[in-house]
Amino acid sequence: MVQPVVIKENRTQNNFPRLQQCQNTGPVQKQTIVSDFLLLGFSEHPEQQPLLFGLFLGMYLVTLLGNLLIILAIGSDPHLHTPMYFFLANLSFVDTCFTCTIVPKVLVNIHTQQHTISHTGCLLQMYYFMALALLDDFLLIIMAYDRYMAICLPLHYTIIMCPQLLVATSWLCSILLAFSADFGMVASVIYTVVTSMLSPFIYSLRNKDIKWLYEDYFAGGDSLSSRMSSENVTWARVAPVEFILLGITDRWDLRVTLFLIFLPIYLVSLLGNMGLVLLIHGNARLHTPMYFFLANLSLLDACYSSAIGPKMLVDLLLPRATIPYAACALQMFIFAGLADAECCLLAAMAYDRYVAIGNPLLYTTVMSPRLCLALLGASGLGGAVSAFIHTTFTFRLSFCRSREVNSFFCDIPPLLAISCDDTSLNEVLLFAVCGFIQTATVLAIAVSYGFIAGAVVRMRSAEGRRRAASTCGSHLTAVAMLYGTLIFMYLRPSSSYALDTDKMASVFYTLVIPALNPLIYSLRNKEVKEALRRTRSRFCCPGRGTRDWSQEAG
Repeated sequence: MVQPVVIKENRTQNNFPRLQQCQNTGPVQKQTIVSDFLLLGFSEHPEQQPLLFGLFLGMYLVTLLGNLLIILAIGSDPHLHTPMYFFLANLSFVDTCFTCTIVPKVLVNIHTQQHTISHTGCLLQMYYFMALALLDDFLLIIMAYDRYMAICLPLHYTIIMCPQLLVATSWLCSILLAFSADFGMVASVIYTVVTSMLSPFIYSLRNKDIKWLYEDYFAGGDSLSSRMSSENVTWARVAPVEFILLGITDRWDLRVTLFLIFLPIYLVSLLGNMGLVLLIHGNARLHTPMYFFLANLSLLDACYSSAIGPKMLVDLLLPRATIPYAACALQMFIFAGLADAECCLLAAMAYDRYVAIGNPLLYTTVMSPRLCLALLGASGLGGAVSAFIHTTFTFRLSFCRSREVNSFFCDIPPLLAISCDDTSLNEVLLFAVCGFIQTATVLAIAVSYGFIAGAVVRMRSAEGRRRAASTCGSHLTAVAMLYGTLIFMYLRPSSSYALDTDKMASVFYTLVIPALNPLIYSLRNKEVKEALRRTRSRFCCPGRGTRDWSQEAG
């Protein structure tokens, strides 16, 4: 995050502005030393500063805590005292220092609006940045060499590898090269040549199929085809054609009762959310950024509940509920993508409320259609990436232990429970990806509402405070319900999973929350209730409704 630099101007005795730089005028060379630099930053709009501050703060905290946890875990476990993990601990330490060189200054500049850095501070920051970037590259090269020795020469691995010497040499080289004036050329060579050179080694040494291809090529036999055939047989054996969904209960009387309860809830969710979408689309007074986000939230909720609800209702009336393998993967992708997209969309709605309350005169300018579409697109992209990661890593597992999924839909924890492979990576990804999305969005919401609280305190009008509380109350209620359930479900260690207990929590956030959202936003929103009244009068009393709509258009 290197920011543009503008050099301050200095006025000479004849009051003409002169740029502070080295000037060569014949045999005499004049040089002026600048006292500080002005960093232009990322954006000149003050309304975007809280969003940037919350985003960078969340990323910085995740980076700091993640790397420090790796260092502490490696240092405290004797089983990890090997060259590989020694290099990994040093890489985490370098990444921590690398981030601390830039990000704290960025956060301070955004918060204080004082975008200056002293000449000495700029010099030190540049030096540390260069040295740590070089050190990071050297460590990656050493780690590639370490993996080569461990895989190709395992018997001589502990004899050949001298991790302390290699790391010390890397530190020395990076410190010396950081002084070089040709760092740009050195960095270019490392990033464009060395990294590209290491990629084939990294991907080939960790890829089973490529290693088989090399062996088959040099052996000149049929080893590859035979191995691939055995691999396909193994895959066919451990990838079931379908899964059996155990559902919520196996008692027939309770299943009928649950069907009669869940069917009205699903219909309320579907009709309420789609009705809210149509209501916002058909009323010109609701064509504002706030209701644009609300309409998309309602559409997400309708799709979200429809990905689970119809299948669950049908399965309640069947003696044996099954779902095909491909349909299970598709259901997980849609469900996970929409859930994470909704979290990101709630953060965008919090920022929208901050701009509306904190800067009402600039609201329509700041929350332009382009920005609204960008926030919506970013929410969808975040959900799609998260869903792709979870679905890909879940369905690469082998399910040879059982075909019975202890849930009423294809959720991640029940599928991990029936896998016969090591699921530690999936659990880490589940915690890391969900934790990052929820932490980043919660931070964005908390920062936005912190500024909203400050703006409300500065209001002199009691009516303004009441309206601010009314518009934010619905959003906060939806945030509390969704995030509370998701954190309870997914941000826990696998040892604490109780699938029978978690089923009711799953029912709550797959059916109940989507049904409650349109009620929350309509019953607590004066404009939505007024639009609903005008729409009802338009259909019940055509003459009166036409006059209302003509007055609205006028």
